[in-house]
Amino acid sequence: MERGQITLPKAVREELGITQGMPLNLVVEDGTIKIKPLHTMVVDSPRVIKPTLSRKEYVKALQAMHGVLWTKEDDRAREKMRKKEKYLNW
Repeated sequence: MERGQITLPKAVREELGITQGMPLNLVVEDGTIKIKPLHTMVVDSPRVIKPTLSRKEYVKALQAMHGVLWTKEDDRAREKMRKKEKYLNW
């Protein structure tokens, strides 16, 4: 079975931070191939929601809630939804 592998020079891999097994995005534009590490695309994506609170502010907000965040009822509802999804996606 043919795998369609491409060998990139070590200097290029190091410059882009590409490591063995790292998923890459390849795009063909105007007869050229553009290669970009997938993690860079996710981090740079305008669709990624940036945090509005710092880690410290987030922890403080969680501590201020003073309550049970997940109940047995939530477990039951989640299990019911899993069964429904399993049935629909058999």
